[in-house]
Amino acid sequence: SLQGTHDDLPDNYNWHADLQRSIGPLEMLAQLALLWIRRDFIRTSSYSIDLIHDCDNLGAVAHANRLFTTKRPMCYILQSLISWANILRCSVSLNHLPGSENDWADWLSRDHRPFISTLRPELSHDISISTLLHF
Repeated sequence: SLQGTHDDLPDNYNWHADLQRSIGPLEMLAQLALLWIRRDFIRTSSYSIDLIHDCDNLGAVAHANRLFTTKRPMCYILQSLISWANILRCSVSLNHLPGSENDWADWLSRDHRPFISTLRPELSHDISISTLLHF
């Protein structure tokens, strides 16, 4: 699971005091976590890996597929995504999936970790924000 508070985020990234106003960068951080979770599979593959994720945040989808923005904090998170993809020798692209069709992600975001960890405990991951962002 990826958990954190405003205090866990780097100060120089220009996060809004109200993190709801940073939902795009936070969604990109979740996509970065998905890449990080898959790193062991990617490292052991002898094939070129293209990771395609669904995302209900259109801004995050646009930035990830363009691989460019100057807007903070999105530019820093995107830089980490690109760095991890380069280290793992893979590509990442996002597909927009409207929130109305994204029931599974909505359910997961409602803090059902206790239930999920009982399904396949060996697949559970604890990730720190600092690991993802390299700071």
